[in-house]
Amino acid sequence: MNNIQDQRVSNINEMLNALTNLTQLHLYLWECQIVDQGAYYIGESLQNCKNLISLELSLSKNNIGDESCSILAKGLSNCTKVQNLILYLWQNKIEDQGLITLGKWLSNCSQIKQLLIYLGANIIGSEGAQQITYGLRNNLDLQKLDLSYTNNQIDDGIILGLMSLTKIEELFLYLVKNNISDKGAVKIAECIEKLQSIKNLQLSLRQNQISEKGYLCIGDSLSKLENLQTLQLTLGQIRNLKYQRQSSFQINNLTSGKMKNISNLRVYQTVKTYKF
Repeated sequence: MNNIQDQRVSNINEMLNALTNLTQLHLYLWECQIVDQGAYYIGESLQNCKNLISLELSLSKNNIGDESCSILAKGLSNCTKVQNLILYLWQNKIEDQGLITLGKWLSNCSQIKQLLIYLGANIIGSEGAQQITYGLRNNLDLQKLDLSYTNNQIDDGIILGLMSLTKIEELFLYLVKNNISDKGAVKIAECIEKLQSIKNLQLSLRQNQISEKGYLCIGDSLSKLENLQTLQLTLGQIRNLKYQRQSSFQINNLTSGKMKNISNLRVYQTVKTYKF
């Protein structure tokens, strides 16, 4: 574990302030006990890096909360030329308000083509998660989106806002260990069905409250993606209560109908049968 404290992060700030022509920046500060003051230094540095094309911030396992997240987001808003953005923020203390601010500032980064945000093991609900996708609504050039909300408090309000991303070709969405039910699964299905440009999709939904009904709805939507080539699904445990049929999901839907371009298919699922 590093022992970098906020004061030492200020030294990084001073160095970056002198490098105003940077086009690529990779900053790794995992487990560095960063709190608000350290986030302020990083955000201030980003405000001066207006020529960045590729940015990776790895700030997982710190003490970043909503205020720190807002400070980072404000700095990020000046990086309007960024095309590749990676944010590792898992295992911090971020709640909805922090993501509302982050989503707002993301809307200024309209040139992003590849975006990865890992927010696992925070305290995020549906409102915060929605704001990230809302912030991307005007980013019409986005081609790859990788979002991880594993182990948070997201329920049936998730995913709204992705439908405007008409050029997106790769979507990786990790929603493991949340509070999503069949109602949320229907919303996910409705969203996916509209992403007709998708070629590569990874969807992970295990450890939620989705039943066979919800998964069948998702399967039906997937069968309508004409350009899909690579599909990886990680699904939750299903209670096969009646006639032990359709263990969770009609796999035939994935290899029939319009999905003729599928060349790589992986489905991971546990089926549990109950006897009465």
